[in-house]
Amino acid sequence: MTENKRIEVLERRKMIRGFENKFEISPKVLLCAPYYDGKAYVFKDYLDNLRNINYPNYDVLMMDNSEKWEQSKDLLLMAGLKEEEYQHSEHIPTTRHRQRLAYQKLREYFLENDYDYMFIVETDLLPPPSIIQDLMINDKDIVGAVYLIGLDYASRLPCVTTGFFQYTTLGFKETFAPFYDIDGELKKLQGGCGLGCTLIKKEVLAKLDFRTTDVAGDPTPCHADTYYHRDAHRLGFETWVDTRFMIPHYPSPYPPNDF
Repeated sequence: MTENKRIEVLERRKMIRGFENKFEISPKVLLCAPYYDGKAYVFKDYLDNLRNINYPNYDVLMMDNSEKWEQSKDLLLMAGLKEEEYQHSEHIPTTRHRQRLAYQKLREYFLENDYDYMFIVETDLLPPPSIIQDLMINDKDIVGAVYLIGLDYASRLPCVTTGFFQYTTLGFKETFAPFYDIDGELKKLQGGCGLGCTLIKKEVLAKLDFRTTDVAGDPTPCHADTYYHRDAHRLGFETWVDTRFMIPHYPSPYPPNDF
């Protein structure tokens, strides 16, 4: 580590230690995610990890869209989720539509309960305890951390897109950032960083819903996270990624096949 980098790290630690002094009351955060029972294999570790997050003012809400949701709810409560931290979202055809509905219901709950930030942590990611402070102190409209995607560990890529995309016979294809761009810096994106570990300001959520339906220029259906960053840019909001953080990601080896 260079001397300049060492000083930068020390100064950032001072900022984080003094984080609560920046506000009279720490901003209210909803830590949330869609959930389905295909993530049961990692949920206990996920929940234990969330309980270790050291931010002083956050609530947890899981939006379960499992087909057998009553059975799923029982398992989540057995894992340690509280009754008030659980809601049920309808199980509807295709993964992308189920996710969109779950995100929409989370947004409605967020706005009805007057939160300041939504922090989405997908149920197979395990961020560090200081992650809310670390992302919030950047003071950006949308800011995420890095995690790798792909089932083949040898070919996994950072979930950070460049903004360049094309429509092929196989569908919508985004261009992902190369590993050398993940260099420990805070970066403004023309693309996005998924929604796997992403902090979003209330101002954005008040103006922007989640969608999977097509609009002009989007002839291929996409998941809600792809659209959210693109729609945010259209409204003049900025998406950033803090590449200091590479969040452990434990995806299921058997993803749903109902795109």
